[in-house]
Amino acid sequence: MRMVLAAIMREHRRILLALVAVALGVAYLAGALSLLQRVGTGLAAQVGADVEPADLVIEGSVADDGPMQQVRRLVPDSLTAALLQVPGVRAVQPRVASDSILIIGPNGRPVVPLGLTQRPSGGNFPTVPELNPYRFVGSGTAPVGERQIVIDSTTARSTGLSVGDQVSVVAKGDPTSFTITGIVVPLGGPLPAGSSLGLFDTPTARTMFMTGPDDNAIAVQVDDGADVDAVRQRIARILPPGAEVATGEEYSAHRRISVERSFTMVRALLVGFAVLALVIGTFTVANSMALLFDHRRRSFAMLRLVGAAPRQLFGGAAVEALAGGIAAARWAWRSGWGSAR
Repeated sequence: MRMVLAAIMREHRRILLALVAVALGVAYLAGALSLLQRVGTGLAAQVGADVEPADLVIEGSVADDGPMQQVRRLVPDSLTAALLQVPGVRAVQPRVASDSILIIGPNGRPVVPLGLTQRPSGGNFPTVPELNPYRFVGSGTAPVGERQIVIDSTTARSTGLSVGDQVSVVAKGDPTSFTITGIVVPLGGPLPAGSSLGLFDTPTARTMFMTGPDDNAIAVQVDDGADVDAVRQRIARILPPGAEVATGEEYSAHRRISVERSFTMVRALLVGFAVLALVIGTFTVANSMALLFDHRRRSFAMLRLVGAAPRQLFGGAAVEALAGGIAAARWAWRSGWGSAR
């Protein structure tokens, strides 16, 4: 009888260990898939915040179009004077941008911690109101001079920064101190967590991003009532090689493609972790169940040797399974699954 009782206790320990193995495998897979979903949601929110209000945009042609990135050439800023002479063009606005800036708060720490899925960005603050893709939150003024900056609302809310505070910015040079003169929200909505935005006046942005006399793009506003297609054809005739004209929607789509390409490696890593979790979880569960079944069969054979009837074995297994199901249901209900449903 002692041997029988010891065998039964060992079976319960094996069942518990099998449950732990299954739970770990499922948790690993669920965690990998959840992280992939969160990254996808954050990327969609980041892309959705990129709204271009211009009618037309002059941008560089694609210089590098690979699976990991899409890089476009810069366009000369000297085009702005020529664009203003095109019939039907009302205003132009240079776009200078960079995805390699780091804003450091008063505590000496970056406002966005460095990581694979973080996206700090910077640019020049538009001076043409109709071509401004940002709106101020509360009181604020555009940055003027070499020591003023405008930040986004998500960064301000997460760090407690406000107008008048001092921050340091690292771009392609030494850290520089700036005073916050305003807080803005993109027209497409607040940036997602993990993103930050710093806006400077155009001369300061050129110096910090080292773009020289070139722009990332030039936004164009067409006269009221003018034929956008006709204006687009006139602009295309004066563009130098390496530059092309697109609509505001096409320009936003090109930027979305660039952002998505930059996260290709992150997505690949997460999918790889999810596949690895699935393989390991499948092997762990299958091996645990095979061992459990083998030991279970030996225990039933031992019980049969000491006189247990088949009906008694079936009844004991059914009671054990019922008790396990009730315990699992009670745990799930207390964990909040039942109330959430």
